[in-house]
Amino acid sequence: MGEQSMADTADTLVVPTIHGDYEVDRSRLIDMPSGLIGYDEAQTFALVDLQGTGKQAFKWFQCVEHRELGFYVLPAAVQDQDYIGAGFGDLAKAAQDSGLALNAVTILLVIKILSDGQEGASLDANLKAPILVDMDKLVATQVQTSDDYAGSFLIGSQ
Repeated sequence: MGEQSMADTADTLVVPTIHGDYEVDRSRLIDMPSGLIGYDEAQTFALVDLQGTGKQAFKWFQCVEHRELGFYVLPAAVQDQDYIGAGFGDLAKAAQDSGLALNAVTILLVIKILSDGQEGASLDANLKAPILVDMDKLVATQVQTSDDYAGSFLIGSQ
C-alpha cells in the first residue's frame, strides 16, 4: 500500500480488518448471495493475503458490509483433497448444485485459534461448514457437510 492514498476509488475499496486496512480491487470482491450461515445479510467479502503477518498459508476473509465479521481461512483447491479427506463427494455435489465450476473452486476452511490460557494455542479447521468459492466467477456459498466430517480438525499447536 505504501504511499498510496487509502481512500476508496472507483476501482478499489479500503477494507478494514483486525490486521489493518487493506486496499482491494473491487473487481476481486466475492459475492455470497445466500450469505454465511447465521449471517444472511453478509454477502460481499474480500479475500485478503496476510503478507507481513507470518501467516502466509492463511488468508483473511473479511465481510465488506460488517467490519466485525472476518475469519482466518485456509484455502484448499479441489486438487488438494488431502485437506478435506476422502468424502470430497459432498463438496463436489454442493459446488455443482450451487452453479460453481469445479475446476475453479477453492475451498476455504474457517480457522479457529484456541488459546490454552497460557502461552500455547491450537489451530482448528471447521470441516462442517466450508466456504466454496468459484475463483473465476467470484461467487461463493457456505455448505454444511455430512456427519462424516469432524466439526473441527486440529491442524497445529504451539
